[in-house]
Amino acid sequence: MMYAFIHMAKTGGSTIRHVLRCSFGAGHCDIKVPPQRRRNQPWILPRDIRIARRVYPTLKGICGHRVTCFTGLEEECGEIRYFTFLRDPYRRFVSHFNHHLRDTNLPCTADTLRDFATDPNRQNIMTRMLCGQANGAAAIENLHTHK
Repeated sequence: MMYAFIHMAKTGGSTIRHVLRCSFGAGHCDIKVPPQRRRNQPWILPRDIRIARRVYPTLKGICGHRVTCFTGLEEECGEIRYFTFLRDPYRRFVSHFNHHLRDTNLPCTADTLRDFATDPNRQNIMTRMLCGQANGAAAIENLHTHK
């Protein structure tokens, strides 16, 4: 069996990632989508697991901001156990916005907040991580299906 941590931004996932690395050592991989593919296919796919196994032959688990439960990772992993942490959406958004300001050195203004909030990539993040779209019902269904 393999575990897959769906690391949603600003939900405490960095701490969990550290615990997983310390616990599983070379059996754990912080997996990322190759940069040349991110724009067209932003999610981890079964082929990415196949590639990771070349470097991590004792792979027992993965985590990352692009690990999801709707891309068929079971095809490559067999039995897989997904888990994630959710956070109050308002608090997650505020934390994400503050992180954005720190990274960009932008001032905290109404315009900066409006630009951030209206960016489609910043909306419904937790829902999209669970089902690939801004569909709450589909996200809840995935939670029930991929326990």
